[in-house]
Amino acid sequence: MAKPFDLKKQLKLHDKGLLRRLFVDRFQVLADVPWDGLRPHEVDPIIEGWPGISEHTRQELEVVLQDVNKPSDERSQKVLVEDLDWRCPDKREAFAGWKCLHDKALWAYLEVPDGFDEAARRSRACAYLADDDHGPLALQEIALVGCPTVGVRTGTPFIQDGVTGVFVDRLPPGAKCVKNDADEVALATFLDALQSLQNRERQEVRE
Repeated sequence: MAKPFDLKKQLKLHDKGLLRRLFVDRFQVLADVPWDGLRPHEVDPIIEGWPGISEHTRQELEVVLQDVNKPSDERSQKVLVEDLDWRCPDKREAFAGWKCLHDKALWAYLEVPDGFDEAARRSRACAYLADDDHGPLALQEIALVGCPTVGVRTGTPFIQDGVTGVFVDRLPPGAKCVKNDADEVALATFLDALQSLQNRERQEVRE
């Protein structure tokens, strides 16, 4: 069974000041949490207030908290930096001031939403490169967090073609291993499928 959304784990990844801006300023909830008195990684008061948030807003917050984890790798951080240099170079120093990659991503979501969306978009599709049926649990977990998947039918049996992902006829070789026209077509088809999924909303995939 796929792992459920782990609110406590997600919250502990972030600075309390950024969380306050997310909850209170952006979503206008949990204003009564004693934010100034919270110790680092103390999240119980937030969790206690979570059930009082409307279901729709909770779902939106879940998507945001999962989205800010996607641009928390070095490649996506590079995209964020490039976008900051283009859109608002004056904010580059503030971005660099955050040491934790997760906090950098959440800061970008709050301060530079267009740049954050671009980095998240590039992290929003999964290339599933197995062609056997040994990974259904992993595939369910990928879908649960709202990440669409590209793969072959034997390796990704739970994909709803066109909804939670896209089927391709064969797995492609790496770009440096292309040997013939068929390999070129397979690689181009696979990359096109990935690109087609990168603008898919997470909530659509999860539902």
